[in-house]
Amino acid sequence: MFVKKVFRILPLFFCMAVVAAPSADLEKFQPDFKTWDIYLPHMKRIPLSGWWKLKKVSSDRKNNPNDEGTKQKYHLPEFNDSDWGKDLVPNNLHAPFLNPNPSREEKTWGGIAWFRKEFQAPELKKGERAILYFNEVLGVFKVWVNGTLVGEQDFIMPTDYGDYKGPGDPLQYDITHLLRPGRKNIIAVRLFHTGEPVMWEIWSPYCGILGTVHLDVKPAAWSDRILVTPEANLRDVSFECLLSGSEKPEDTDLWNAEIFEWKSGRRAASFTLGKEYKKDGKIQKYCPYYADDSSHRGTCRSE
Repeated sequence: MFVKKVFRILPLFFCMAVVAAPSADLEKFQPDFKTWDIYLPHMKRIPLSGWWKLKKVSSDRKNNPNDEGTKQKYHLPEFNDSDWGKDLVPNNLHAPFLNPNPSREEKTWGGIAWFRKEFQAPELKKGERAILYFNEVLGVFKVWVNGTLVGEQDFIMPTDYGDYKGPGDPLQYDITHLLRPGRKNIIAVRLFHTGEPVMWEIWSPYCGILGTVHLDVKPAAWSDRILVTPEANLRDVSFECLLSGSEKPEDTDLWNAEIFEWKSGRRAASFTLGKEYKKDGKIQKYCPYYADDSSHRGTCRSE
């Protein structure tokens, strides 16, 4: 029985050694955001994924509130991070992109890590808002923009490998008042994860910034969630639309929305909020509804 067990284990480690060969070109890698983000051509979006500065300041699986980064104020924009390492975002901290053959300590790491990202902020038109999105973060984290804390998240640490059910709703923060248009801007993130449970002392759960990060420039009122459903006659479509942002009539009335074919860009249907239309012989009006209300359902005639 002992011999059989040995021969079962050896192929596993042999395979791991084969696939873990490092590549000299990893540091030159630049993600192509045109293929990462299908919405990019249709929105005023600044991708913030890609290379981030990274420093792990502890590995004791404890969330020390007075860690090195907190004491040295890593969140301030003027902090010098030139001697830090780097990693791709999104990525799992237990599988560093630049190290295809991580040590057991890296695979089972638990502690506090700091991330920093520099970006250029756009000029905003009157009424526009800048919304920062983190699509998924696994761990207890805080995020600062230009030295100001804009949000934080508690996190229930997993106790079993089946605890993770996939990403939830994106985290979003209005940072309009903090941006420095045309100048250097800094996002800083402090993240804590226990790294547990550890399996066979060689692997731990996912942790880190696991989703894409981006900055969206929005008008005063914007669509938050949209559902478009074709009707049985294959000519009309029904829509459900939730709006976020301003509730002022001047920002929502005569607000145009279009339904278009994704590949060709051809407009298939359109409607205008605040505009009257006729349905079932009755005069109705397209009205904006917000996330804390029931979504508005209307009908839009395709062209």
